[in-house]
Amino acid sequence: MKLSLRLSASAMLTTFAGCAITVVPTQRYTGERALRAYMVDLRKPSSNLQKARVANASMLMTYDRKRVVSRAGRISAEAERALDQALALHLGLASP
Repeated sequence: MKLSLRLSASAMLTTFAGCAITVVPTQRYTGERALRAYMVDLRKPSSNLQKARVANASMLMTYDRKRVVSRAGRISAEAERALDQALALHLGLASP
């Protein structure tokens, strides 16, 4: 089955805005993982996550917003900047 949508750019923004969310998955913290340029250490005080985790910017995932049932936690401004850098590196928007 093929589905064809013909929408103007502004219609697409209006129709699909807020329907999807892109997430950076986390993994169990290890010292080895934390050293990788595309990983961000999320241990306290960098986040309020219950377990020691790292964010893996090389594994971006996009989901329908309706599938999100709760927020796992929050990250600090410093961790957010580190995540921005890791994402830029992974996406080729910055040099290593």
